Amino acid sequence: MLKRSINDLLCLGMAALVAILPYSSYANFESDPVLLEHTLKGRSSCAKIFDHKMQLYLADAYGLEVPGTDFWITLTVVKEKIGDATRVTLQLPSISFETGPFANNPYELTNPISEIIDGVPGLFLPPPQNGGYLYTKDGYLPRELRPSDVLPRTFFGPSNNGQNIPFNYISNESPPPNVSGVTYTPPQPGFQIRITNSGGLVIEGIGTLANIIPPGTQQLSATDLSYIVKPYKQHICKDTRISKGAINVAQYTLPPPTLGNADNVRDHHVNDAYHNVVAYAWADNSNIPDAAANPNQMNLAYSIGEVKDGKLKMHPAKFLPTPDNTYIWDTAIAINRTNPKNIVISFLVIDPNSPGDNLPFSELYAAVSFDGGKTWPINGPTNVQPTGFVAPGVPGGAGDLPGVRCDKYGNFWYMATNFFDNDGNEINQPFIMVSSDQGASWTLAYTFPYDDVSHVDFYDYPSFCFGGDGLGNYGVQMVVDFFPGNFAGSSNGYPSRAFIPVTGLGSWGTSQQANLPALTNNIFTASITASKDGKVWTYGSPAGLDPAQYCFPGGWTNNRIVFKSPGPIDQNYAGPWGVIRYNTLSISIYFPVWQASPLFGFFQSVQTNFYDDERKALYVILNATNPELSNNSDIYFLISRNNGLSWSKPFKINTSSLNNRGCPSMHLDTKTGNLLLGWYDCRDYKDGLSFNYYGAVIDADTLDELVENIPLSNPLFSIPSGGYN
Repeated sequence: MLKRSINDLLCLGMAALVAILPYSSYANFESDPVLLEHTLKGRSSCAKIFDHKMQLYLADAYGLEVPGTDFWITLTVVKEKIGDATRVTLQLPSISFETGPFANNPYELTNPISEIIDGVPGLFLPPPQNGGYLYTKDGYLPRELRPSDVLPRTFFGPSNNGQNIPFNYISNESPPPNVSGVTYTPPQPGFQIRITNSGGLVIEGIGTLANIIPPGTQQLSATDLSYIVKPYKQHICKDTRISKGAINVAQYTLPPPTLGNADNVRDHHVNDAYHNVVAYAWADNSNIPDAAANPNQMNLAYSIGEVKDGKLKMHPAKFLPTPDNTYIWDTAIAINRTNPKNIVISFLVIDPNSPGDNLPFSELYAAVSFDGGKTWPINGPTNVQPTGFVAPGVPGGAGDLPGVRCDKYGNFWYMATNFFDNDGNEINQPFIMVSSDQGASWTLAYTFPYDDVSHVDFYDYPSFCFGGDGLGNYGVQMVVDFFPGNFAGSSNGYPSRAFIPVTGLGSWGTSQQANLPALTNNIFTASITASKDGKVWTYGSPAGLDPAQYCFPGGWTNNRIVFKSPGPIDQNYAGPWGVIRYNTLSISIYFPVWQASPLFGFFQSVQTNFYDDERKALYVILNATNPELSNNSDIYFLISRNNGLSWSKPFKINTSSLNNRGCPSMHLDTKTGNLLLGWYDCRDYKDGLSFNYYGAVIDADTLDELVENIPLSNPLFSIPSGGYN
């Protein structure tokens, strides 16, 4: 318990509460009457003390509620004013409960998890139906009682019954990254109590796969949680609806023919802004009659506008002419840095009627405007297309499409993947092409190597940006997930990185490339950003059966940053460091997906972090359910001024939390200093399945104010190849 003076103890005058929850006979609980008799008599300077009731429930290993397990506890809250901040102490009662062999999903009962590492079974687990978590169902803490620190506070409660197991199941442990002398210590067995962004409590196991509390009788000792709450600016921008009609999300999942059976909305819709020209492009089927009856059709909409008086002013959305009866996928839009009237839209056109495997035949398209988006005289397949074949004579097309961006010289760069090799094997091999004639024609500039003769390797989720390398060069920074044994049963992967120096319009140098196996499973699905002086950040999520080797509590629901100091491409990596801990629903405990029932989807996009060289600030955005396990969600914006070691309070972007939203993207207008954001949003429709495209601007003055309140430092790390000692 907290150390207090005798005066404080007399002021508190409280007793412990024990709540008992046998999973065979669930019940509600009442507080010890003594807890409800707190008084502040004679203590004008005493802390404010009151009770707060909160309802918890048991969830199984997949985060699904176990029916009939909800119960109430009473927290004693102590508030003490400290300058402009408040110290909050939550006194939790002792809680006894029992986790059981819950199984709400038949898949859990029949599918054990096995892992092959270097040809040897390294991990074998029974179906993960055993054990679970405690989540909050009602009685969320009001905002004035939520922690100010961006990683919602985690507290450890000891287990006195031996149910929690040590953190010892990883078969290929390695030392953690060498980060300025910090030594990593695996967590001790026990319980983890988290306070989430929405004010709920989550109780998990420590030292267990995915932080599951193992099955059996559990007892959490009475615990004090103490933290600081500071007032801060919560809403920093106003939302603007950009699209016209309802986009049918029930059909908008994965490309045909898997359409309707998939779980994730994964359109990247990269936006752009430069010299106060603001551009958005997104996939849209609101102009298709009876879209629900035409699930294999998707069109492309766009809008061009500006920021005026600190507000987003967009022209009415228009539909780009695209081939009939096709499916548009992964849109991106880019503005020429030497001529803002020159705009290029990239997208993938999928023909659902052609033969294919997971993806039917698809072509890379580019639409080019020379008059600020009024007309598109060039609109069709690019002269460079993905190689490979689904079957003899049947082209395979692309799998991932980060799309188009423009460098400072006016070169347009366009990244995609070869989903198949020439023998029909799925490889998803990234390549990047460049146009030096305003998007009219393209030249293949670089292809990531693939030399696996057994066809078990796989690439996934490429991303790129522009910046320096720390060696005096400006160019294209790229990252992609590489899974060297994907089709041999291994889900372990690590980053593959590349850099292309660019010296002028139509002029670029020799590519550099490096794989980073020492960062296995530390960060996946990463967005990348870089500074002029060669600092690089990749921002994403952990995943894989072997958890990240530099673990920290709650790692399965954390966004993470890996930071690279200037220098050679294979050196000076540090992290990953936690950015924000939040709750997610997940398809499985191994691969968290940003979902909310009944819509499974809104994956993170490829432009969710950005470095601001002028303000020396790093920005990230994310979407997360709020409250936990609900269909409502929020989009948060965060700032770091010490290269990602610590983060600001999350600022809420959306003005409505009703229903689901996500796939956020952002871009900084380096001329005006405005930060532009875009996302898909379901707020306007009661079904929670239809959505519109929304945008917002954090104007330069507001952004200046937010950044100036955060201390600046520039920690750098000189670490050998791979990021380890």
